Amino acid sequence: MPRRIANALTLVSAVVCVLSAMGVGRSFFCGYQVWTQGQIQASVAVIDGLLINSTYVSDVGVTSWGGSMAIDAAALRPKTSAMLRRISLVPWLGLGFNFAGGSGAVGSPSITEVILPLWLLPLLTAIAPVRGWRKRRREARRGFPVAAT
Repeated sequence: MPRRIANALTLVSAVVCVLSAMGVGRSFFCGYQVWTQGQIQASVAVIDGLLINSTYVSDVGVTSWGGSMAIDAAALRPKTSAMLRRISLVPWLGLGFNFAGGSGAVGSPSITEVILPLWLLPLLTAIAPVRGWRKRRREARRGFPVAAT
């Protein structure tokens, strides 16, 4: 029974790996953005293999609303490039963050911006299928059994 569970989990991991790798590739051509407005304004964008999360907390009450859109990545790049320049970014990893607390004055927002690489999910979900494949390769013996007569 544990072997069947391990095989099922390995298969699920392989499917998630392939689908997330396709999502990373698609993010270079089609960008996605989801946002909410109100006292807490949040935005999540997926573009160029990056997941960009922005949260602005203000003490000024605003009517809440939100939305989402899928647009061409070329149209979304200029909006995100300004944020990418001001955030402490490790370019070769695709990591960045910005935590700016409000000054305490009325209308002074607290800002949190985090950038995570999308390539991390396919990499992590590929571990189980690769380990299973390597284990099967090691257990399999090459050639035919030869018996001494």
